[in-house]
Amino acid sequence: MKTPDPHVLSKATINDPIIVGNASEVGSAGYASQASHASTAGSASETVETRVKFTIRLPKTLMGRIRAAYLADLATGGAPTLSEWAAEHLEQAVNESEQRVNGGAQFRPVGTGRVPRLPLSGRD
Repeated sequence: MKTPDPHVLSKATINDPIIVGNASEVGSAGYASQASHASTAGSASETVETRVKFTIRLPKTLMGRIRAAYLADLATGGAPTLSEWAAEHLEQAVNESEQRVNGGAQFRPVGTGRVPRLPLSGRD
Protein backbone atom coordinates (compact mmCIF):
# COMPACT_ATOMS: atom_id res chain seq x y z
CA MET A 1 0.00 0.00 0.00
CA LYS A 2 1.27 3.40 -1.00
CA THR A 3 1.67 6.10 1.70
CA PRO A 4 0.00 9.40 0.73
CA ASP A 5 2.19 12.46 0.38
CA PRO A 6 1.32 14.74 3.37
CA HIS A 7 2.03 17.84 1.27
CA VAL A 8 -0.65 16.86 -1.26
CA LEU A 9 -3.37 16.06 1.26
CA SER A 10 -4.47 18.84 3.55
CA LYS A 11 -7.51 19.56 5.64
CA ALA A 12 -10.04 22.03 4.34
CA THR A 13 -10.02 25.47 5.93
CA ILE A 14 -12.99 26.04 8.23
CA ASN A 15 -14.02 29.64 8.82
CA ASP A 16 -16.95 28.95 11.17
CA PRO A 17 -15.76 29.96 14.69
CA ILE A 18 -18.34 27.70 16.34
CA ILE A 19 -16.91 24.62 14.63
CA VAL A 20 -13.30 25.72 15.03
CA GLY A 21 -13.89 26.64 18.67
CA ASN A 22 -12.66 30.21 18.49
CA ALA A 23 -15.28 32.10 20.50
CA SER A 24 -13.49 35.42 20.05
CA GLU A 25 -14.68 35.45 16.42
CA VAL A 26 -18.35 34.74 17.18
CA GLY A 27 -19.36 38.35 17.79
CA SER A 28 -21.37 39.98 20.54
CA ALA A 29 -24.63 38.27 19.56
CA GLY A 30 -23.43 34.67 19.86
CA TYR A 31 -21.92 32.14 22.20
CA ALA A 32 -19.45 29.38 21.51
CA SER A 33 -20.22 26.38 23.64
CA GLN A 34 -18.45 23.36 24.99
CA ALA A 35 -20.11 20.65 27.06
CA SER A 36 -19.86 22.31 30.45
CA HIS A 37 -18.77 25.88 29.88
CA ALA A 38 -18.52 28.59 27.28
CA SER A 39 -17.29 32.14 27.01
CA THR A 40 -19.07 35.12 25.59
CA ALA A 41 -17.49 37.09 22.82
CA GLY A 42 -17.55 40.79 22.17
CA SER A 43 -15.39 43.71 21.21
CA ALA A 44 -11.89 44.01 22.61
CA SER A 45 -13.01 46.85 24.89
CA GLU A 46 -15.56 44.65 26.70
CA THR A 47 -14.67 42.47 29.66
CA VAL A 48 -15.16 38.87 28.62
CA GLU A 49 -16.34 36.69 31.47
CA THR A 50 -16.17 32.92 31.29
CA ARG A 51 -19.57 31.27 31.56
CA VAL A 52 -19.90 28.15 33.68
CA LYS A 53 -22.56 25.50 33.88
CA PHE A 54 -24.94 25.63 36.85
CA THR A 55 -27.25 22.68 37.42
CA ILE A 56 -30.08 22.68 39.95
CA ARG A 57 -33.03 20.39 40.65
CA LEU A 58 -36.49 21.96 40.78
CA PRO A 59 -40.01 20.68 41.38
CA LYS A 60 -41.64 19.80 38.04
CA THR A 61 -44.46 22.33 38.46
CA LEU A 62 -42.01 25.14 39.27
CA MET A 63 -40.00 24.31 36.16
CA GLY A 64 -43.17 24.49 34.10
CA ARG A 65 -43.97 27.89 35.58
CA ILE A 66 -40.42 29.06 34.84
CA ARG A 67 -40.79 28.04 31.20
CA ALA A 68 -44.15 29.84 31.00
CA ALA A 69 -42.65 33.01 32.53
CA TYR A 70 -39.72 32.86 30.13
CA LEU A 71 -42.02 32.48 27.12
CA ALA A 72 -44.20 35.36 28.32
CA ASP A 73 -41.13 37.59 28.63
CA LEU A 74 -39.76 36.36 25.29
CA ALA A 75 -43.00 37.42 23.59
CA THR A 76 -42.40 40.98 24.80
CA GLY A 77 -38.71 41.19 23.86
CA GLY A 78 -37.10 39.41 26.82
CA ALA A 79 -33.95 37.29 26.88
CA PRO A 80 -33.60 35.13 23.75
CA THR A 81 -32.78 31.91 25.64
CA LEU A 82 -34.05 30.29 28.82
CA SER A 83 -30.46 30.16 30.08
CA GLU A 84 -30.01 33.93 29.64
CA TRP A 85 -33.45 34.58 31.16
CA ALA A 86 -32.59 32.47 34.22
CA ALA A 87 -29.15 34.10 34.57
CA GLU A 88 -30.73 37.58 34.52
CA HIS A 89 -33.21 36.59 37.24
CA LEU A 90 -30.57 34.89 39.37
CA GLU A 91 -28.38 38.01 39.11
CA GLN A 92 -31.35 40.14 40.16
CA ALA A 93 -31.87 37.89 43.19
CA VAL A 94 -28.17 38.15 44.11
CA ASN A 95 -28.27 41.95 43.79
CA GLU A 96 -31.32 42.09 46.07
CA SER A 97 -29.60 39.83 48.62
CA GLU A 98 -26.44 41.96 48.54
CA GLN A 99 -28.58 45.05 49.09
CA ARG A 100 -30.51 43.43 51.97
CA VAL A 101 -27.69 41.76 53.91
CA ASN A 102 -24.41 43.26 52.68
CA GLY A 103 -25.13 46.97 52.48
CA GLY A 104 -25.22 46.81 48.69
CA ALA A 105 -21.62 45.63 48.43
CA GLN A 106 -20.99 42.62 46.20
CA PHE A 107 -20.49 39.31 47.97
CA ARG A 108 -17.04 37.77 47.68
CA PRO A 109 -17.40 34.91 45.17
CA VAL A 110 -17.34 31.40 46.63
CA GLY A 111 -15.35 28.86 44.65
CA THR A 112 -16.66 25.65 43.20
CA GLY A 113 -17.30 22.64 45.34
CA ARG A 114 -20.06 21.74 47.67
CA VAL A 115 -22.08 24.59 49.16
CA PRO A 116 -22.80 23.82 52.84
CA ARG A 117 -26.40 23.07 53.86
CA LEU A 118 -26.04 24.64 57.28
CA PRO A 119 -28.46 27.41 58.25
CA LEU A 120 -25.83 30.13 57.65
CA SER A 121 -28.24 33.05 58.01
CA GLY A 122 -30.25 31.83 60.99
CA ARG A 123 -32.97 30.38 58.72
CA ASP A 124 -33.93 26.75 59.18
